[in-house]
Amino acid sequence: MNSVAWEGFGLRVVLAIDSNVLFANIQPEYIWAYFNSTVVFAYRKPERNDMCITFWNTKINEKSVKYMKSLTHIAACGDYCVLVSKLIDEGETKPTWMITLCNAIGCPVESKKLNIEPKFCTMNATHIIVASDDVVYYW
Repeated sequence: MNSVAWEGFGLRVVLAIDSNVLFANIQPEYIWAYFNSTVVFAYRKPERNDMCITFWNTKINEKSVKYMKSLTHIAACGDYCVLVSKLIDEGETKPTWMITLCNAIGCPVESKKLNIEPKFCTMNATHIIVASDDVVYYW
């Protein structure tokens, strides 16, 4: 490999290998879910430290945006979605996580705090399940 160049604020990279030039688009892994004609997806804007969460109703083409720090998971089913984020408190020695149940425009319906680190999150029409390596939380 002779040379590598990355587009400054984009997702493209170019590699020069011997007499060949290779172009590639880098696709980041988005956190997203679909429920009730709404796509909810999260991404990081370059000018902000928190995650931008967009609720896009695909039937009426209406979007609502909210911001959340340390978002880790999104799951959805039926009329609701769940957002899982890490709470950052300076005085706390043990980290806590927040599970927020939201409707299709992103308004919080209910929330719970957890003391386990959620590695997996899923939901159905009546329950939310969050699991770490050794604990399963059933809500």
